[in-house]
Amino acid sequence: MTKRSVSCVNIVSIVIFLICICPSSAHAQTACDSGTIKKIESYMNSIRKLKSNFIQTDNNGLVQEGMIFLSKPNHLKWEYISPKHILILVNSMRTTYYDYELDERNDFWNKSTVIDFLVRDHITIKDLNLKHCNVYSDEYEIIITPHNKENISIALNIIIQKNPLRLKKFLAKNMNDGISSVIELNNIEYDPSFDNRIFAFSRHK
Repeated sequence: MTKRSVSCVNIVSIVIFLICICPSSAHAQTACDSGTIKKIESYMNSIRKLKSNFIQTDNNGLVQEGMIFLSKPNHLKWEYISPKHILILVNSMRTTYYDYELDERNDFWNKSTVIDFLVRDHITIKDLNLKHCNVYSDEYEIIITPHNKENISIALNIIIQKNPLRLKKFLAKNMNDGISSVIELNNIEYDPSFDNRIFAFSRHK
């Protein structure tokens, strides 16, 4: 794999898009029971289309902003708008990375538990490499770790607000370089109106 390809994989890893930092309500942790897991699965499976702004901050102090578009199954658009314009598209089992400034495109086949979790038509948590499911006073936390030989090697924490159930943020750690990121979701829209053609690659901004 070339240095350029490795860089691409690392960037996608940071995006997904996520350290095991404790949630804000870490003082009230208990393990999820089967009923809680079913509730989380039902909520995640109820999300068919989603649109959200995000702010991503890594442990080096880099702050990035952008937009997420999700349409299940198998379609994800993760677009950084500032400070650099970078596009990441997931269609079926292929991921495309494009740097507008450099006019550089890389494509690779997905082999990632995290990507599978985000775009799968129906999620069953027991089928994933689930490390922990924790309950806090006002949040649920799901921790997913990568299987061996995945080309996107990240640990993913998904933080879900309890009442009402709502995706809150992602926490990620790149297992290769140790870079960790917090991705805060803002202005989430469920079942927004957009054409799935937005998931087709285009060099036009």
